[in-house]
Amino acid sequence: MIPPRPEAERRAAHHLAHGLAAFLVALAACSTVPKTAGRPPPEAGVPPLVGYALSLLGTPYRYGGDSPRHGFDCSGFVRHVYRRYGIALPRDSASMARVLPRVPAASPRPGDLVFFNTRGRPDSHVGIYVGQGRFVHAPSRATGSVRVSNLRHRYWHARLSAVRRPGGRVRVEPERWRCPLDSP
Repeated sequence: MIPPRPEAERRAAHHLAHGLAAFLVALAACSTVPKTAGRPPPEAGVPPLVGYALSLLGTPYRYGGDSPRHGFDCSGFVRHVYRRYGIALPRDSASMARVLPRVPAASPRPGDLVFFNTRGRPDSHVGIYVGQGRFVHAPSRATGSVRVSNLRHRYWHARLSAVRRPGGRVRVEPERWRCPLDSP
């Protein structure tokens, strides 16, 4: 039979166990990255900018919107994604198209901007090319939210007006989640 522990020793063991448990919980939190609304992580090899854009799938459409919290319109969505990576773009799609260099429509790269004639004028809609003939965008009130569409779909294919590439390199890494135990 094990003799009973003195009260002070029992309290010390109890505090040590709770302290160790709290430390392990904090340590485990540092090794995980928070999930974004239950969405799957982006595919391996996808540029971080494209991965972030895809993490916003399902965000509501809102005319004039430029934030995940309140919703996006097409240019607000593109501008928000690029701003997160340190690249400033104009607020509307036509202005974006005017300042960005054109690239051949046959060879878009993930992260390129795809422009469409959806209102009887070129460059009235914009999205971000994600690869494999697909792009992510905030289409309209009718569709309701940020989604991925196929450039080969007859609607989008017939309306594609340009592919443009934001110049320069991404200068700023996105905000990163920091463990609360890390020093500032």
